Order: sequence, then structure tokens, then C-alpha cells
Amino acid sequence: MSSSFDSLSNLEHQHAQLQRQHEKEAKEKRAALERRGTASAAKLIDFVDAAAVSELLVAIRDGSDEIDWIVFGYTADKKSLTVVAKGSDGRRSAAEALQDNAVMYVVVKNSSSGQRCTLCKWMGKQVKPLDRASTGTHLAAVQEFVRSSITALDEAQYETKNEFLGIAAAASSPAHAAHA
Repeated sequence: MSSSFDSLSNLEHQHAQLQRQHEKEAKEKRAALERRGTASAAKLIDFVDAAAVSELLVAIRDGSDEIDWIVFGYTADKKSLTVVAKGSDGRRSAAEALQDNAVMYVVVKNSSSGQRCTLCKWMGKQVKPLDRASTGTHLAAVQEFVRSSITALDEAQYETKNEFLGIAAAASSPAHAAHA
């Protein structure tokens, strides 16, 4: 019996070592790019009260607070991101905060353990082409900022609330809506 516990412990140790190695390689790669001056994504966009945002991200990851999602939106000058909504009840309640005429970023917990989260870029269908283009380079900065608190991060981009909620396109057809 103890040999199975030992092998499980060894697997967990190897997984942790591999995770640390991946994180170290990613940091080294970012540092090398920044030294060459080719990637300083964090300078492209700022977060309003970044320390408080980091605390919220840690709370989602650790499950130490009642929230399991955060929505970031642009300030009026489009030079910073701020928390526009946060809450619990997963994607369904986060979807209510998404606006069809805005570019937003959502961090939502995937599991009850909170070890895996998803960063979603929301590009509403009514976003103006100029706004689409001007915010295109910000995703890398948002990813870098979120990854500083949540390393196990998946990424996705959505334009409709049904896509965000994982509802099939056929369910959103006009014929289906008439019966609802």
C-alpha cells in the first residue's frame, strides 16, 4: 500500500517540478524579449488599482472570497482597465455584465478548486472597428497581469453571450426564441 502512495507522491512531485520549469522558461523568454525591446506588453495598458485587482485574482484562485469571476472594462480614456463587475454563480452571472458595444476581459473560475481559470476576451458584436483595432494589442498585457496571480489559465475569445455560455448556435435561432 505504501508503494502506491510513494508513486503517487513522486508523480505529484514531478508535476510540480514540471510546472515550475514551465513558469521559469516563460519568465526567461519574457525577460529576453523585453531586453531586446520587442515585448513590453505590460506598458501598453494599465489597471486602475492594480494591487486590489491582484488581490481579487488571488481570491478567485484560492476560493478565499465569495467571488468566482471578474469583468474588466476600459476607462473612458481607453488607457486603463478597471473592474466593472465581479460576483459568483459562474459564467451565467458574468454574462449579464458583458456589453455588446464594449471590449471586456473576463476571468472566471473553471472548477470548485479554483486551480484552473479562464481568461476570456469579450469583443461585443457592436464594437466599432476603430475600437477593435486599438485594443488588439492589450490582450498580451492582460494575460501577463492575470498570470502573475493565476498561473493555470486557459484563454478564449467570444462575441456573443451564447458563445460565452457554451450554448449551441441553434439554440439562439429566432425559431427557438419564439418558443421560449
